[in-house]
Amino acid sequence: MALALASSSPATATPAADPAQPAPMALRIAGDASDAAQAGQDGFPDLSRYSESQRNEALQRLWCVEAIRSARQFGRMPMNLVVERVLNVAYARFPNLKVSRGSLYKWDAKIKTRRDVTNLVDHRGGDMKHAGDADAWSAFKDLYLHENAPTIRQCWHEVKRLAAFHGWGWCSYPACVRQLDKKIPPQDQISARHPAMYRSHLQPFIEQHPESWEAGGLWIGDHKQCDLVCRWAKTLIRPWLTVWKDWRTRKVCGWVLSDNPNSTTILAALRHGLIDPTNLGGPAEVWIDNGRDFDSWLFHGQTKSARLSKIKPSVDEGGATGIFNALQITPHFSLAYNPNGKARLERWFRTLTPLFKTFETYTGEGPDTKPERLNEILKSPRLIPTFQTVKDRIAAHIEGFNNSVDHSMDNLSEDGQTISPNEAYARWCQTKRVMADPAALDLCLQHWHRPVPVTRNGIAITLAGRAWHYGQYAHELSPFKAIAKESRRMVNVSYDPHDMGSIHVYDEKWRFLCIAAMNEVGGLEGKISREHLQTVSRNKAAYERDRRFVAEHALTSILTPEEQAANVAENERRDDQADAARTMRMVTTPLDRQSLPVAIGAENISFPARPPLLSPSQMFRNAGPRDRYEEFPAAFDLAGKLRKQALEARP
Repeated sequence: MALALASSSPATATPAADPAQPAPMALRIAGDASDAAQAGQDGFPDLSRYSESQRNEALQRLWCVEAIRSARQFGRMPMNLVVERVLNVAYARFPNLKVSRGSLYKWDAKIKTRRDVTNLVDHRGGDMKHAGDADAWSAFKDLYLHENAPTIRQCWHEVKRLAAFHGWGWCSYPACVRQLDKKIPPQDQISARHPAMYRSHLQPFIEQHPESWEAGGLWIGDHKQCDLVCRWAKTLIRPWLTVWKDWRTRKVCGWVLSDNPNSTTILAALRHGLIDPTNLGGPAEVWIDNGRDFDSWLFHGQTKSARLSKIKPSVDEGGATGIFNALQITPHFSLAYNPNGKARLERWFRTLTPLFKTFETYTGEGPDTKPERLNEILKSPRLIPTFQTVKDRIAAHIEGFNNSVDHSMDNLSEDGQTISPNEAYARWCQTKRVMADPAALDLCLQHWHRPVPVTRNGIAITLAGRAWHYGQYAHELSPFKAIAKESRRMVNVSYDPHDMGSIHVYDEKWRFLCIAAMNEVGGLEGKISREHLQTVSRNKAAYERDRRFVAEHALTSILTPEEQAANVAENERRDDQADAARTMRMVTTPLDRQSLPVAIGAENISFPARPPLLSPSQMFRNAGPRDRYEEFPAAFDLAGKLRKQALEARP
């Protein structure tokens, strides 16, 4: 049976005599642009946007579909024999075409007319020879160079979809993988997709000179979680080591081992280094982590968010008024998540790994190095070291490191001989920082709370989610109270975490105000004794009584402490001026022992004698009748009455 191949129209189809011989075929297999144009004239859609191999494959598939349809329309053989003959002809005519019985049926279902030939184009893999247009690669870069790190295949599929929509040429997936490093340098790929890896491995850095800071001039601080498990009371923990290390000499100046790193442990390690006499008073500058505990208000007088809100684009260390400023230490902050800023300390932490491996409870540096028998060991309490044991071993390790001369650090040598960090610190440190008052160190190293206002019930500070109230009846806090919230002045508060019974209060200029005791509580659990209630009431009444007395007898209600001091100084100045300007002095005269003002220097001059003064009765007798009445009318009338009474009383 001959296979009839469809031409431009079914009416003009001409059957072929033998399927083994090439059948008359109006369909052209486009091999170049002219063939594609001819195909377009025969009713084909424009296939020029596809590659040559895609166009040829689509037309070969169309030939197979039309051969099946022609045999189904004009032939009388069973369909399975027709399909088998079409497959034989296709194998002979198109050796590179992958075709099967299922493929023929699938291709036949995809198209209705020749205009649907685009449905037979194989879009898988794109163009095996095309390198991709510039616009397509630009779109690929936009997708691939993202911090979310999408896969190459994801980006390739998306660009393939965009290329079909915009008519770009795009390459196959293997070709995309081969060209990736040429189109986008690996450094740019890592910088955009893995910024932390780029900073650690590829980003250029500024090498620090060994003499950038003198010995004892800069300390570096950071935490390290120990790679072991120990017993802490009745629990198992991985302890944390907080260290302050001198940059120039590598000496470990202060350290503390704790169950959890926080501001308290940092403070303890700093105190350990500052009170050690071999550290000569501590550093002038510190280089610290950008973590929340190192960057707390306790050390800088600002929260991290408040400090970063003023940073554009670098860290602003000015205006920090916390512990470091009180100790006259300048803080510097390393980049977040960048251990290279503290490389010397990070390298020293690695020296602890051999020490940790000597413990049975060594955990490994990560999941890939975790010992398989660790869980079994943790079930045996006798194999788990105590916290004190680990602390003593680390102390011995630090002491040995500080005194060791067996190292390969060239810049830690003198006259060609290596010296230990302790020796280097003692020889090279030129400045000894000494506090005028040793007790001030304890004050500076207290815990500082962020500034708080003074309310009607004193000061409230929040620690561990609980509010603590102080200074309920402290008169020193009265000038800081106000009804309007915006009018209230802020005070600075320090406290001892081991004794929360009182706090130290300072004004805005860090001048000491008072030691405020914790407020007395009236609503205790259980029954309240009468004595306790009476004590609370007496304290409140005494506070109100003292406040009224001060308001009535002093100017403190209208004068600030500064104005009161100025008023006292002004009064003293006026008294001095009055004493200097005084030129008269009171002296006693012979005139009835009376005091009269006499010029200074004329106290010994004698006064002339004067006749004694007459009494009123003598003056009355010496005066005449008219004078008596005019000058002494009351006495004259009284004398007349007495005389008249005397005459009437005579017999």
